[in-house]
Amino acid sequence: MKTLIAVIVALAVSRASARVYNVLDYGAKPDGTTLDTAAIQKALDECGDAGGGTVEFPAGNYLSEPLVLRS
Repeated sequence: MKTLIAVIVALAVSRASARVYNVLDYGAKPDGTTLDTAAIQKALDECGDAGGGTVEFPAGNYLSEPLVLRS
């Protein structure tokens, strides 16, 4: 029974860190002229605060100033 509980907990943690943070949901506009720094940084920060995941950039051109990345 302990093994089953450990597997369930591991799957829950794995799913939580597998979340996708789409930059469009944070206001980015992939038109190549809109400055998307704030939207991209917000997606990166929320991903990091949640313990990990994927920050997704759908097709397009994103304009950004320097961003802060963390491991």
